[in-house]
Amino acid sequence: MVEDALRRIGKLATAEIPIRSGPELPGTGYRTAVRMLAQPDGRLAYRQRASHEAFVPTTCGVAHPLLEDLIATIRCPGATEVSLRVSGSTGQRMVVTDTDVASVQAPPDVIVVNGNSPGDEHITETIDGVTLRISAHAFFQSSSEGAAALVEEVRRGLGSADRSGVLIDAYSGGGLFSATIGREWLGSGGSVIAIESNPAAVADARVNAPGAKQVESRFERWTAVRADAVIADPARSGLAEEGARRIAATGAARVVLVSCDAGALGRDAGLLTAHGYRLTDVVVLDLFNQTSHVEVVSTFVLADSED
Repeated sequence: MVEDALRRIGKLATAEIPIRSGPELPGTGYRTAVRMLAQPDGRLAYRQRASHEAFVPTTCGVAHPLLEDLIATIRCPGATEVSLRVSGSTGQRMVVTDTDVASVQAPPDVIVVNGNSPGDEHITETIDGVTLRISAHAFFQSSSEGAAALVEEVRRGLGSADRSGVLIDAYSGGGLFSATIGREWLGSGGSVIAIESNPAAVADARVNAPGAKQVESRFERWTAVRADAVIADPARSGLAEEGARRIAATGAARVVLVSCDAGALGRDAGLLTAHGYRLTDVVVLDLFNQTSHVEVVSTFVLADSED
């Protein structure tokens, strides 16, 4: 699927590009966040495929055991939609509801938050030896194992990039890469600039990666500065032309792109190539086992650089 997108959409000669599989990730019980419907009696249900109709399975093969237990025991009368999140490393559990938190029936250890006024409530997750704060409305990867695999593959993709220079963390979210990989730059006298538009995620990133400069902005509207390396982890829609143009404007010798849609990757790879980059490595990660979705970590090197 990834090779087809690179060849057909990106117009790249895939025979010349190493495309490999990443580490094996859990096939069941891995997902640490889920969004569900609340039924009239307060029980939670999934949506049926291609529908808004409720469906209540006895178990869910991909849900983390902590989620499975929470789904079975919690009741949210009066709610319409409920988001659940757990931490695989700390065991913390959080419920975000669209109704009065007092009406939610949950075990005493569960943090219950009203999505309209979440406050400072959060859970923590440990990735690559770093404890990360994850707030109610901030995005985080679907599993801790998947997040750790992404960090490792992005680190590998950055290779010999100058750690004493400037690292750009584009679409930085709560600071997963700034807090982990960014330590290597800060520890070598370099600097990290993180760009993210979600205020809740930026608030988390300020805690998770205090040494990085946090810029609350859409990356496409950010005024580019010179950098030595770029990590870009955009939403499913990918970089598109404006995102690729911003990356190219940094003049970074090495770019590591994290894509969660093969089609968007194909388009973005073609755009970055048009801006003078060469795709040198592609790693496919099965972060969403038992689904058709994959995560892809791709490394691009500026064609006229020595790196």
